[in-house]
Amino acid sequence: MVVQLIQGGSGDLRTNYPGLINLLAATFFPIGLIMLVLTGQDLCTANFMLVGMTCLKKKTKLWELPVNWIIVFFGNLAGALSFVAFLGTSLTSEREGQS
Repeated sequence: MVVQLIQGGSGDLRTNYPGLINLLAATFFPIGLIMLVLTGQDLCTANFMLVGMTCLKKKTKLWELPVNWIIVFFGNLAGALSFVAFLGTSLTSEREGQS
């Protein structure tokens, strides 16, 4: 999300110094992955693969695979939408305070 804010909200910097914007974006991109690793969380794709492999090894039932995928997908969607709502609210209230 920070990468999108840097690249989208840079204005004249994007045209005058495209290398600087790319450098800043590349600096902030791995922060999300670092946060996941440090907090011991999993990526959505890792969960999809893990349950799929246990299903292939007959350790889980076949019907549990799509159920798990649906739960994980909507859980991640809810988390992402909550983050966007929080960020949108904080940025909107910040801009209103500046007017």
